[in-house]
Amino acid sequence: MEDLSKLGGFALLGDADPVPQSLLVSYPEQAKTLKLLYEVSRELTSILDREELLRRVAESVKKIVNYDVFSVMLWNEQAQLLESVFAMRCNDSIAARLCLPLHHGLTGTAAGERRILRINDVTEDPR
Repeated sequence: MEDLSKLGGFALLGDADPVPQSLLVSYPEQAKTLKLLYEVSRELTSILDREELLRRVAESVKKIVNYDVFSVMLWNEQAQLLESVFAMRCNDSIAARLCLPLHHGLTGTAAGERRILRINDVTEDPR
């Protein structure tokens, strides 16, 4: 049998430790983000219904990002399109019907280039 004492402070079964209190005091913004990621990771492992999971993720993200609309898009290999599978506005789920090709619009460009786009004012961006 293996000696589990060598694992020391590592959590067993892949469970992450919560954000330490000292980090919350020393680096409050980074700690807030880490705390959110910890909470979301716990949600991911406990919810099987995709709609409910994405709704809870959207609510968690709203705590640190003040968005108007939250949307999740997945790549459909067969159709070669990004397809909206979930959207939420003002705490209400809305119909997710958007499909777009890579490199079209801000979302298609970000997905096609596989990078984050930071846009100060989307109304002024030609994409």
